[in-house]
Amino acid sequence: MQEKLRKLEQKISEYGLSVVQDQIMALVRPAIALIPEAADEDNIPLGATKLWGMPHVPPTFAWPKSDGMVFGFLGQINLEDVRTTYDLGLPSNGLLSFWFHEGINGSYEYGKAFYFPSSELTVLELPEEDESDELSFIFDFIETTWRARLIAFPSLPYAYHYNSIYLPLLNFSEDEIDAYSDLQSEMSDFFDLPRDDYQIGGYPHRGQQDPHRLIYFAAHHLSESDFDEGNAEATEKMLNFARNLRLLAQFDGHNLDIEDSSEGSIYFLYDEQMLSQHSFENPYTLLNLDS
Repeated sequence: MQEKLRKLEQKISEYGLSVVQDQIMALVRPAIALIPEAADEDNIPLGATKLWGMPHVPPTFAWPKSDGMVFGFLGQINLEDVRTTYDLGLPSNGLLSFWFHEGINGSYEYGKAFYFPSSELTVLELPEEDESDELSFIFDFIETTWRARLIAFPSLPYAYHYNSIYLPLLNFSEDEIDAYSDLQSEMSDFFDLPRDDYQIGGYPHRGQQDPHRLIYFAAHHLSESDFDEGNAEATEKMLNFARNLRLLAQFDGHNLDIEDSSEGSIYFLYDEQMLSQHSFENPYTLLNLDS
């Protein structure tokens, strides 16, 4: 990571941002890219880091449902893989398992994450067909399976999100914001990362709007059109909430049979206290579209 931080400092200088380098570097958060690699489901060891396919769970675990909705499996992260790549403050071993339902679009409550500390795992069988009339949704998730290779990199917030919560912190001139946006958009190229949106830690990226803001509005049952940006107290309350959120995981939406999901990403975010307590089951979850 130290070599990549030095490379980022070099790029900051090349983009004419040396005068604000300290401000930019202060925003850096460590992240781990999940690089998809084709795999045969039958050849993936139990508990391995993987995307899509069939979930590996404890023997007593039941397929997640809520109010008649059957959740689809997005992927699982072996936390020993994370620890040996870069320490993100997560448990040192065990498995994180991520799920969501198509009702996520327009809400923040339709994602689930489970932490399995035990190494006793099995492949979860599909639920019985007569238990739900929505099983077709989960078939999109199990038809493709990828192993995931992990690469650590320094992550920066996107400044060009509509109403980014980080722009006020930067206090840049318009030229500096343009240069910073160009720098940030080329981060994947700097560190030889694919542009697939699979990631652990760091900042959310892509999407029309800042996902932190969208989650604040959803969690407080507000619409952005009703929010008064001129109300300093309300704005400060929103910013305090939004800046306290931390990305745990991000998944590319291209595999999903949801309108426009191929143009966006699925985010799992938590407030800092939830993450410090390793309380994973009820994240703030968002499908954020690109256009």
